[in-house]
Amino acid sequence: MKYSAPLDGLRAVSIVAVIVNHADPAWLPGGFTGVDVFFVLSGYLITSLIAEALERQTFSFREFYLRRVQRLIPNLLCMLIGVMAVSAIILPKATARTHGLHALWTFLNASNFFIWENLGGYWGIAAGSSPLTHTWSLAIEEQFYLFFPVTMVLLWRWRRAAVMPVLAAASLASLGICIALMMTKRPDAAFYLLPSRGWELLAGGLLALGIRNSGPLPCRYSKVCGWIGAAILLCCFVFLDEQFSFPGFITLLPVMGSALLILSVHGSSTRLAVFLSAAPVVAVGKASYSLYLWHWPCIVLSRIIAAQREWRMENAVLAGVAAGVLCGFLFYRFVETPLRQRGPARRQRLGWIAAGSLVALATSAWLNMRPLIADIHGRFDSVIDSARPYDTRRSLDEYRKMGPLGYSYDVHFPWVEEWERDRWRNGGFHIPNGIAGPPRVVVLGSSHGMMYGRIIDNVCRERGLPVAFLTVSGAHTAFFSSLVDASFSGPFDSCVDARAFDEVRLDVLRTWQPDLVILADRWDACSLRPEWVEERMREFLRIVGPHVKTVAFVAQVPAHIGGDHVNLREVVSARTGSASDPLPTLFPDSRDGLRREMAERMQLLCAEFPHLRVLRPDRLFYQRDGSILYAEGRTFFYMDDDHLSDAGSERARGMLTQVISEACR
Repeated sequence: MKYSAPLDGLRAVSIVAVIVNHADPAWLPGGFTGVDVFFVLSGYLITSLIAEALERQTFSFREFYLRRVQRLIPNLLCMLIGVMAVSAIILPKATARTHGLHALWTFLNASNFFIWENLGGYWGIAAGSSPLTHTWSLAIEEQFYLFFPVTMVLLWRWRRAAVMPVLAAASLASLGICIALMMTKRPDAAFYLLPSRGWELLAGGLLALGIRNSGPLPCRYSKVCGWIGAAILLCCFVFLDEQFSFPGFITLLPVMGSALLILSVHGSSTRLAVFLSAAPVVAVGKASYSLYLWHWPCIVLSRIIAAQREWRMENAVLAGVAAGVLCGFLFYRFVETPLRQRGPARRQRLGWIAAGSLVALATSAWLNMRPLIADIHGRFDSVIDSARPYDTRRSLDEYRKMGPLGYSYDVHFPWVEEWERDRWRNGGFHIPNGIAGPPRVVVLGSSHGMMYGRIIDNVCRERGLPVAFLTVSGAHTAFFSSLVDASFSGPFDSCVDARAFDEVRLDVLRTWQPDLVILADRWDACSLRPEWVEERMREFLRIVGPHVKTVAFVAQVPAHIGGDHVNLREVVSARTGSASDPLPTLFPDSRDGLRREMAERMQLLCAEFPHLRVLRPDRLFYQRDGSILYAEGRTFFYMDDDHLSDAGSERARGMLTQVISEACR
C-alpha cells in the first residue's frame, strides 16, 4: 500500500487532542473524540491493506498477524512492565495487585472487559485513577483485528460484490447496538465493547473500499470535504464533553469528520493535505501509537506521586505530560521501530518479543501473589462495616460470593440472618420495631445511605419507630431517576428494574405518608454540575411534598484523593515507619469543592422548602488545614476512600438522632 503522509498528520492532530484532554478536560473538553478518529483511521488502513493483498492474491494470515504482533506488542509490553514496576514501588500492595491484574487482561487483548466490570464509566473517578484505562481502545482494535480479516477473506472469495453490502449491514447493526445500549441506559457497555464500537472501524473500512472502487475525489470536492471535515472535528474537540450521551448518535460527528478528512487528503494536494504532510506533524503522527501508550500512565502516576508528597497537582500533570511525550518518542525510536522490521533477523526480533511477554506475565503473577497486609504496624482496631444488610437489591448469598471487595480486603463485614434479593419490590427492608402500621422513617439512596443504616436502625429501635430502607449499592438512586445510572440494573439485567424501582418507591411514599425521608448518596458521582443536583432536588421535593412531613438531605463526607481503588490503611502504613509515628496528612480529592457547593445549594433551598433539612456530617471529618480526619487513636473512620466504617458513621449519630426526633415527635 502506498504511504500517505497526510494520514500520519491526521494521527498527530488526534493524539494531541487526546493528550490535551487527558491533561485537563477543561482545556479541550472533546479531545477524547480523537480516539474515534483513530478508530476510523484503523478501519481504513487495515481494510486497504487486506484488499490490496487480496487483489494481488498475496494475503497471508500468518504474515498479517505477525506484522500486528511486531507493530503493537513490543511497546505495549514495555509500557505494561513499566506501569507494574512503578506501581510496585510507589503504590500500596492492593493497588499494585490490581494494576498487575489489569496488565494481564491488557496483554490478553481484553482490557475493555476488565474496565467495564471493575472501573466503571470512562469519566468516573475509578477509571480516571487507573494508569491502564486508556487501553480499552487498544483492546477494541485488537479484537477487531482478530475477526475482521477472516470475514474479509471469506467474503472476498465467496462473493466479492457482497463485501461492501455485508460490511455496511454490519456497521449499521453495530451502530444500532450502540444506540440501543444508550437508550436503555447502559453507557459503559456502549462505550467499552466492540459490538457497539465496531461500526466506527467498519466505517473506515467502507471508506477504503469506496475509494478503491471509485478513486479519489476531484480537487474542488476534496477541498470542500476537507474543510467541512476539519470544522466538524474542531467542533467535536472544543464543544463535546461528558455531559453528552456518548457514544450514541453524537458519535456520528467525529466519525463523519474523520471520513471527510481522509477522503479529502487521499491522493490530493490541498492545503489541508500539505499542512498534514509537514515534517513535524508527520513525525508526531508516526509516534502517535507510542505517545498514546505512554502519556496516560505518566499523567496518572504523576498525580499519585503528587498526592503522596502534597505537590501542586497542576505541576504534576504537566510533568506527567512531559514524561509521557518523552517516553513516547524514545520507545518509538528504540523499541517500536527496530522490532517492527521484517527483514533479516526477524526470528530474533520475535524472540525478543516473546521474552518480553514472559517478563510481563511474570511481573503480573508476582504482583498478584504478594501477601496483603494493610495495617503492617498494627496501630488500628479492626475496621467494621455493617452496611450490607441494608442493600435491598443484593442478597446475603451474593455478598458471600463477592467476599470483601478488592481494596477493602481487611474490612470485617459481620454476617446477619439471611435476606433475599430484590427486597425493594416488596417495599424495601421494613423494620416495624414492634409498632403496627407503615414506616415513619424511610431511607433512600445508595451505599452512602446504607452506611448510616445501622445508626438510623438503632435510633428508630430506641424510639419505637417503624423504619424502611430502599437503598441499593452500586447506583445513584436518591432521586426518582435511577435510569440515569445503568449500574443499577447491572450489565446483564433488564433496565426495566430501574423504572420499577422508582415506581415502587414513589408508590410506597404516597401510601405510607412517612414523617421523615432521609436522602444519602454519593452526590459528586450523580453529576459534575451542582445545578443538576439542585434541580433534581427541587423536583423531588415537589413530588414528595404532599406525602412527607420532613426531607433530610445528607451531605457527602470528604473523599480521599486516591480514589476507591486505594486501601487507606495501606497508605497510612506506607507513610509511617512505626505505630508511634504521627498520622500522615491525607487531603480530599479534586471534587471536594463540588461536594461543598452541592451541600450549600441544598441549604439555600431550605428557605424555599421549609420541610427540608440539611445534615452536614462532612464537617465532622475536616481538620483545620482542610485535610481529612480519617482516624483518631486506634479508631479508623473510613472503610475506603469515600465510605465511612461503623466507627465513622457513629460520629453522625447526634445529628441523625436530632432530625429523627424532631420529625417524629
